[in-house]
Amino acid sequence: MLRYRGACISAVHLRSMLAELGCICIPDILNIPYVTKRIDEDGNLDITCPEGKDLDAHFDLLLTQLIYVSEAMKKQKEVYMASGKAMPKLHPYL
Repeated sequence: MLRYRGACISAVHLRSMLAELGCICIPDILNIPYVTKRIDEDGNLDITCPEGKDLDAHFDLLLTQLIYVSEAMKKQKEVYMASGKAMPKLHPYL
């Protein structure tokens, strides 16, 4: 089981690195156990694979969070554009 934790740990590290660059990260991480068994070479999802049965529900949660954050950012941008203010710089790199 420990051999599969590397991707999870690297995703957490990547999240903190992207936050330093001013990126907005959604709270959830989608882990696909046994990815070579779940997704074939053509990109099709194998729904009969017993590993990771709740993958669909977890993917729906991830998409819900992504849509929520993107809509919130869009609304905030509209507020700034309507007021005539320039969007604030979130990070010196941007």
